[in-house]
Amino acid sequence: MLVEVKISNFRSFKDEVVFSMEPASKNGGKANLMETGFQKVPYVYKTSGIFGANASGKTNVLKALGYLKIILSTGASAKSDDKLASDYYLFAKGYDKKPTCLKIKFLKNCKLYDYEICLLNGIVVKESASFCDFSEKGTKRQKCIFARERKEDGTYAFDLSKGIKKAWSTELIPQRVFLSDLINNRNTDREEVRDIYEFFRKDVVIIGEKSGYFSSVLRKMADDANCRKDIIEFTRNADLGLEDISVKTPPLDEFFKQFDFKEEINETEKKEFFDKIHPIEAKTYHKTEDGETKETPLAQTESEGTKMYLAISDSVLDVLQNGKVLFIDELDESLHPYLVHNLVNLFNKNNTKAQLIFTSHAHYLMDGETLTRDQIWFTSKENGFYTELYPLSDFSERKKEGFYKAYINGVYGAVPNVPEL
Repeated sequence: MLVEVKISNFRSFKDEVVFSMEPASKNGGKANLMETGFQKVPYVYKTSGIFGANASGKTNVLKALGYLKIILSTGASAKSDDKLASDYYLFAKGYDKKPTCLKIKFLKNCKLYDYEICLLNGIVVKESASFCDFSEKGTKRQKCIFARERKEDGTYAFDLSKGIKKAWSTELIPQRVFLSDLINNRNTDREEVRDIYEFFRKDVVIIGEKSGYFSSVLRKMADDANCRKDIIEFTRNADLGLEDISVKTPPLDEFFKQFDFKEEINETEKKEFFDKIHPIEAKTYHKTEDGETKETPLAQTESEGTKMYLAISDSVLDVLQNGKVLFIDELDESLHPYLVHNLVNLFNKNNTKAQLIFTSHAHYLMDGETLTRDQIWFTSKENGFYTELYPLSDFSERKKEGFYKAYINGVYGAVPNVPEL
């Protein structure tokens, strides 16, 4: 379960901003909250929405998590002449000389974890991991797993807990992420290290550009009959009018009949090309007025909304079933408001510890029920340069029916400043 994210000097985020899934107030009771069983963090929200004008920086919250996933995936294999990816704030002097920092707090396996990493000029200048154990045998005190910080002379100060060898730290080069190095190069059996790594690599799911997900979902449906069955049921519940979906890989010879090649292509080249693009033949089935079933090509006949819903379906089902954290950019893209409401409420009503964090322009979700005041976040560039990130709960209490109207009237900021015509 995600608890908190802190971001500084990353893309449009200049100084540190904080995004939290903890309730900031007691208003509205316990709607959409899940109990953690941990006294230090007793509740977290199941869903949160981030709203704001176009180009205000909403997507950069998701990109920060995506950036961290990339850093962790590449951080164990970097060479001494490599540089880790850099994406610092560009619109003020001196920020190229300041570190980009990401701090994440989350709950996993009865432990509250804190992980921080700071990068500057393509190397790690600070990294730390700690935890509080809330299990029956745990002490509940915060314990350091490891900490490293670069000193002025270019060397590192390390603080290492039991089970992490000193030699591993002395052999670590600045371009490598210690967390990734411990997992991929040292094969550590330290449970807490694996918990942190697996949370970022497996439990955090990010959906940005959805078109690629559409193709991958169709391929998975073609390879996994149970997956296809679950997704069909998911789309039926959304009232998309689909009775069934068939997905298969077409025969190689049939696939190449549609092409008119100027030069002869041998069978080996055909097979390599076929395997590379992995073509899928997908068809949908609808009921006709006389009760029969009509087969149609999915790509040609289904709406963009249906395709978008299919694109996110596998990730949504996986996260709901396995208690993961799902980030979706532009949740309402091409979807009817009823479907958007339904998706958010699937998470609000789930009991698997799954969470949904999304960006959106679906302001109708600010109804005080689908999203309460503590679940509504805004991004704004009122200053014209950097993104400010803040919750609706920063403002004085209003009746829940007034959230949407107040936002449209500019009470909370985070709306475009467009001149009247």
